Amino acid sequence: MVVVLFAGVKGSGKTFILKRLCSHQDQLDLSQACIPTVGVSHYQLQLPVSGAHKRSVELRELGGALAQNWTAYLRPQDRLLVFVVDPGDVSVVPEIAVHLLRCVEALSSRADDSNKASLLLLYSKSDLSEQEEQLRLKDRIRLLLRLPELLEFYERSVEFEELSCSVWKDEGFPAIKDWICRKCCSI
Repeated sequence: MVVVLFAGVKGSGKTFILKRLCSHQDQLDLSQACIPTVGVSHYQLQLPVSGAHKRSVELRELGGALAQNWTAYLRPQDRLLVFVVDPGDVSVVPEIAVHLLRCVEALSSRADDSNKASLLLLYSKSDLSEQEEQLRLKDRIRLLLRLPELLEFYERSVEFEELSCSVWKDEGFPAIKDWICRKCCSI
């Protein structure tokens, strides 16, 4: 079974995102409390393959408290990672930078010439600011993380994409599912 790992520092929004992705309802009941993940949580996502056929994909959330040990949870065959970032919380950018680099290095070591690893940088909570402000925050995060240099250094082994989502406005989830589907079908 294909596994997609979700990582991100505490409070980035991983749990709500995963609950929304795997919900069979049109919208998630946001009145329910969301308890931060301690350890690892597992979710199942059913993806359409062809016709009535579906493919089951395991989504594994690595809790923010495990950040120092995230790479230990990557199996040799794991090549898909969604790294969740709250662009409104720039106070944790140094922590994000360290953990993102460690994750990219671990993914890179699992890739080979014919099979690159894939990283989705997912900006969460995009509903908390105006669109212009969101773009400014994302650009600031990219600069602080030194994203262009990181991507250039690992371009031979890691494919990289960026998306945004909002659990509250229920936006971005078709694009996230599409990314997961494209990446899982290529494995």
